[in-house]
Amino acid sequence: MRAALAACVVVALLAAGAAPAAAQLPSTIQALLEKPELRPFINKVLGIRACLSDPSLPKFDVQQCGGLLRLLDAVNLGNTNPAMSCEESCVEQFGKLSEACSKDLRDAFEGDTTSLGQLATEFFMTCDETSNELLAAMAPTPAPEEPLPAASPATEAVVEAQPTVPSPTPVETATPSGAAALPKAMLSALALVAAAAYMLASATGAYLSACGSRAGSLSTCVLAAAAGPIRSNPAAAQAPLSIRSWGSTAAAAAVDGDTPAAANAPLAPCERGPLVQAANELDRQLAAAAQAGGAASVLQIVEEQGEQFTELNVISALEALGGGSGGSGLSGEELRTSRPFQTLVDMLLAGLQRFEPTLLAQAVHYCGRLGASEEMLLDEVGRHLMRHIDALSPADVAALVGGLAALDHSPSSVLFDALAGRAEELRGQFSQEQRQVVADGYRSLGYAAKTPRLE
Repeated sequence: MRAALAACVVVALLAAGAAPAAAQLPSTIQALLEKPELRPFINKVLGIRACLSDPSLPKFDVQQCGGLLRLLDAVNLGNTNPAMSCEESCVEQFGKLSEACSKDLRDAFEGDTTSLGQLATEFFMTCDETSNELLAAMAPTPAPEEPLPAASPATEAVVEAQPTVPSPTPVETATPSGAAALPKAMLSALALVAAAAYMLASATGAYLSACGSRAGSLSTCVLAAAAGPIRSNPAAAQAPLSIRSWGSTAAAAAVDGDTPAAANAPLAPCERGPLVQAANELDRQLAAAAQAGGAASVLQIVEEQGEQFTELNVISALEALGGGSGGSGLSGEELRTSRPFQTLVDMLLAGLQRFEPTLLAQAVHYCGRLGASEEMLLDEVGRHLMRHIDALSPADVAALVGGLAALDHSPSSVLFDALAGRAEELRGQFSQEQRQVVADGYRSLGYAAKTPRLE
């Protein structure tokens, strides 16, 4: 499927004059275009003339659509029920297209009864919701009416005429250009086509993850002002990103912890406020459930109280599933297909930007311990953490390699090249146990020749 999407992008760009002539295409692309199984999808895209002639098509930046990229991976991996998200930045990208192109693309894919068409339709609906929320947020709020002045006494014979004050000229509220072009028809399947260019570019592997150890309660430190700005610490550029509350709207708006308004501000202090207390209480319940009732009790807490989880609680739940006296009590496949476990997976995928690298790596580590091979999660975490390679510690590298090896999952050789490079930068900082985990992991996954020198 990923190959089909890539081929469609090439064809669309060729028709739009945004790519070299077909004779100049690499042989691998030519081979994709000649595969019979790709023709139905290619023919559908080629039939949308409004898009092939739209000069704005090359301006669509798929990297602004993280939810779309996750959907493409879900389709490629055969996941028929992935988590859906559509960011405002993605909606703005669709706003660049002509209305005719957007409408025809959406109509074409909504009429597709295959799993791809159904997932695309659900994605469009999610983008519709985002678009509506954006438009509602920009609607001006009417000013409250001022109370009328009290009536003058009847005995007042003469009332001095008040000077006439000119009313201010109403100012029209400027609508951002992206929002001005937000008809629902724009929410089309172009993303499913355009995103393939990015997918093809990263097909050789853009995956990385991290893992680390934590002392004491997992939720001992969250930002004191969960709804406030997320600030980064310039004195700790190599440290993990600060933790955000699961429900923090400010955290959801932040991208990888960067907030322009507070670029040089220190981290907010950790406080024992209600949010921290609630997170720690959930940690305590998860640990107690693991010891008393095993996986079933932990999964029940996830199902009943999952909406209250912070990022740390999500990782605590994964840890608790394998931390009881009798282990999880479920096979890896039974656990992976359970609804509460899938809830944890959805939380990780939907809030990927808000998890610090060490916590995401913990997720890989605990999935490995549990034998729950959720490949879409592993690949998404890897892609996200590729940008945070310098944040990985020796414990992170060891836990990631060990977790992937336990699941016999190798996203790509590029991942292990990157991990080896980072590990050699940290040479001498690995414990004996960590060195052994790294060596065993590289060997078991077929990368013995890439094993980094850690001593």
